[in-house]
Amino acid sequence: MIKEKIITFKNDLTNTQKMILACLGVMICLLTIFAIYKNQTNVPKELDESLKILYDIEKPIVVTKDELYGYVLKNGDILIEPEFLTASDFWNGYASVSRKEKKYEIIDKNGTTIIEVKGTKEPLYIKECALWLIDDKIYDKDLKVIFDEDSHLEYIKYGYFTYLKNDKKETGIIDKFGQKVFSWETDYISVEISESQTEANEHYAIVNDYEEKEEIVSLKNGKTIYTIDDATTKYLRQEKNNIFRVINRSESYKTDKWLYIKDGKIAFETEEEIYSLDMIAYDEDIIKIDYGQNHKNLQKESRYYFYNIDKSHYVEEPTFSDAIFEEFSLGLNYKVYEKDKKFGLKIGEDIIVEAYYDKVAFLNYDLHKYLYDFKNIEYILLERDEKTLLYDVKNKTIIKEFDSISYTKNKDSAFLTFTIYEQNGYTKKGYLIYNVLSGKQLLIDKSDEFEIYTNYITITSNDKKVAYYDVELQKVYEN
Repeated sequence: MIKEKIITFKNDLTNTQKMILACLGVMICLLTIFAIYKNQTNVPKELDESLKILYDIEKPIVVTKDELYGYVLKNGDILIEPEFLTASDFWNGYASVSRKEKKYEIIDKNGTTIIEVKGTKEPLYIKECALWLIDDKIYDKDLKVIFDEDSHLEYIKYGYFTYLKNDKKETGIIDKFGQKVFSWETDYISVEISESQTEANEHYAIVNDYEEKEEIVSLKNGKTIYTIDDATTKYLRQEKNNIFRVINRSESYKTDKWLYIKDGKIAFETEEEIYSLDMIAYDEDIIKIDYGQNHKNLQKESRYYFYNIDKSHYVEEPTFSDAIFEEFSLGLNYKVYEKDKKFGLKIGEDIIVEAYYDKVAFLNYDLHKYLYDFKNIEYILLERDEKTLLYDVKNKTIIKEFDSISYTKNKDSAFLTFTIYEQNGYTKKGYLIYNVLSGKQLLIDKSDEFEIYTNYITITSNDKKVAYYDVELQKVYEN
């Protein structure tokens, strides 16, 4: 009965009513799509708190006096008088110090002891993932324990640790969340993690156990990708960009096989006699094969060949600048492109910077990501006519021009160091220190010694006095 009434109601509708209902339906669909889109666009991006801690310009500055360490604030006020034999930077409000030889403690900014270290091993703060390794326990940035299983721990890199259980025969790898990603039933494990210039989150490790077994494993899921079938005569060696070699001990350490791994599987392998293999264009899946100087003896017309893995055929040599491996996975598809032997920048297929420059380079990865995530800023470095330009990609404006193309991007720091030369072009005149966060600069004489730290620099003059400068490049302390 109910079904029949509904059908009758539908049949009794006028054309105008049907049109109104149809319009309402379309509006509801559009509103639903808009709501979904709005929710998606309003989802906050995942921010890397370790970078916020690393580039904190308010961090106390470590100073020395009479061979003891203390801390001053950014304004030059003394936070803790020099009284420690050793002192680390403050990380999220905590620092590692010692008052006696090999007797360490974690303190807060009041100098209060938060953790008294039991062993004699100095606590390790791991900047790339905001973790502490203290007494074989892993702590997060707030000093909450995230791994404690009576194990011996060693930090490798990229947020991975090896562990050895003290109470049973078990070793393996732990990630930055305190989760075991790989384990073996053995009392020893050696781990080498591959270097990758093109994909920050894709890492693979060679693990071995005194030559009894050896494997390549994915650190994303712990799965074995390649196993050495005879680890007594063969072993694995890592190259850059997730390329590995199988070395044969019994044949004068000859390379039996080359492997390239991508997306958790072997994407390319060859047993040819080659000199080197390298991934030169990650997105395009192009590898460079170098047959060495004796390529003609190997019946090769050329020393270098370029192979597209995805399409399984050889290609012409791509033209890239030195910055090609500095492209970042930040949600934008950066591409350095070339035109008439000059370079520019694309995002996707859109030209962002015209190809007028001798080189396009990026700030170091962490600094670029910090500015992008926390400051909504995108800077690059452009070189032209013996000058370096700090360029704002979003606003398409030059932030700063430097009269030098000789510079250093200091790791874990927002300072750039430019070497300044006399007019002859080769006599060193001094150094220009520039801080990307503050926009301030300081010229240092070539006779002075200086050190770059995360949020300050020190300058030692000829009379051996040490001056401390903050990110504003203002002097805050001298001893």
